[in-house]
Amino acid sequence: MEALRRQTKHGPGRLAADLQRLRGVTLAPATVHRILVRRGLNRLRDLDEVIR
Repeated sequence: MEALRRQTKHGPGRLAADLQRLRGVTLAPATVHRILVRRGLNRLRDLDEVIR
């Protein structure tokens, strides 16, 4: 999920659908959001690795 988030920059709803389609893993968007928050990936600005 972390790699998919970094590659696509999709939100929890879209990530949940992508995980279902690509991996056959069924997760609620709320669960995906909780995981993203726990890993510090819930905001798009947190994905930027370029120092500004």
